[in-house]
Amino acid sequence: MLIRLWDSRRQAGVGEPPGASAAARLVQVEVQHRQHAQELVSASRQLNKLQLRVHLMGRDLQTPLQQVQLENVRLAEATAKLADKVEKLHVDANDTQRLLNAMQSVSAKQFDLVMKALRIAQAQRLRLPAVHNAPDSVYAP
Repeated sequence: MLIRLWDSRRQAGVGEPPGASAAARLVQVEVQHRQHAQELVSASRQLNKLQLRVHLMGRDLQTPLQQVQLENVRLAEATAKLADKVEKLHVDANDTQRLLNAMQSVSAKQFDLVMKALRIAQAQRLRLPAVHNAPDSVYAP
């Protein structure tokens, strides 16, 4: 039981001089402060190194990025020109299709007229021999 009482007093700081626990805590805070300061200096160095790397990489990447941007502009212009050409070809194809349809319509009408003329000529030919063979023909000699 006395051991327990002595341990609890030691943990509570009872029996020690009044400034001893405060001095120990102050030393502990100073040690932690030094550790934090060292960690801060280390982190600052790492940050500076990273900033330098980013700066150098940015400078190294600037020229290729500009080239890619210029190529993208060229490709966009070429695409726009091709789109215009495709549109013109589409319009030309539609015009050609309309012209072909009109020509086909005219050809069909001409064919119908030729067929009608042939039918009329055939009908007349069939009638003419009957007229020439008739005994009372007007055309007989």
